[in-house]
Amino acid sequence: MKIPRDEALAEARKAGHVWASKGRKLLKFDLSGDVSDDELAKAILGRSGTLRAPAFRTGDTFVVGFHVDGYTELFG
Repeated sequence: MKIPRDEALAEARKAGHVWASKGRKLLKFDLSGDVSDDELAKAILGRSGTLRAPAFRTGDTFVVGFHVDGYTELFG
């Protein structure tokens, strides 16, 4: 199921934090600060303009993409 930009941003903004893998980097956003929709969209959307996979929420963190170190930090 493809999730377009507006819906993806709405889901991400429900969380307090967004972690998104980008290549070998793990980008961490604290949404209580000043994070623009464009900055967030650049991290969580793919080339097609839809939410990248995998994407899920655990606790107060919305996770997009796969990053070994991030998963280890979240799940032990």
